[in-house]
Amino acid sequence: METEKFLYGASVQGIQSFIFQTNELKDIVGASELVEQICTDRFAQSIGKVNAEALKTDPNAILMAAGNIKYIFQESDKEKLENLIKKFPKTVIEAAPGITVSQAVVKYRSDDNSPESENQAFKSAINLLEKQLREQRNKPLRSSTLGIIGVMRSPKTGLPAVAIDDGEAIDLGTQKKRASAHKGNKNSTKKLCEKSFGLPHLDHDQIAYDITDMTDKNDWIAIIHADGNGLGQIVQKVGHLQKT
Repeated sequence: METEKFLYGASVQGIQSFIFQTNELKDIVGASELVEQICTDRFAQSIGKVNAEALKTDPNAILMAAGNIKYIFQESDKEKLENLIKKFPKTVIEAAPGITVSQAVVKYRSDDNSPESENQAFKSAINLLEKQLREQRNKPLRSSTLGIIGVMRSPKTGLPAVAIDDGEAIDLGTQKKRASAHKGNKNSTKKLCEKSFGLPHLDHDQIAYDITDMTDKNDWIAIIHADGNGLGQIVQKVGHLQKT
């Protein structure tokens, strides 16, 4: 007898504004690390996995990339699903203040045990899931970074300051970004550059760890932000393909 399944979906919002909130290179690196961890390690740990590596061999893990999560829960894991829905948004907000996440769940079952019936049921479920996620994204969320009028604010972001870093008042989001960037010293920046440039084993002297490293001879710098056209739609289509 075919049991019911639950297709869970989460969509992370505000990624670009979170990463590029300031032009500090260390903040951008730290923010990128935090966003990647949301869809990988933090989600894996929220469902009882050790880390994201465990999801690579999990047949229920459909998509964990580009701010999108899709995961299948079996009927026996219903309690785990309910616990995830309650706690995952709080996990995201605490890890990366300024980031929000929308969630939706679709229950489905196939008519029989054939692969064709299973794939058809899955396709219908994922179309409904995308519709529900769009509806959730349109609901306004209360900011988690509100402060009283008389509070000191970060001069770069305008958000309430929670600490002083190197003589500068910083908000909670910036504090989390810098903690993430500093966790591996220069290794976080090195890892991000190797992944972004597709060049493994870069030497430290090949990487600019601060803007001033690039302006000793020329103060004119062009920063190019390339965003793949229709990338979000491509990722959604990939999510329609169930693992075999």
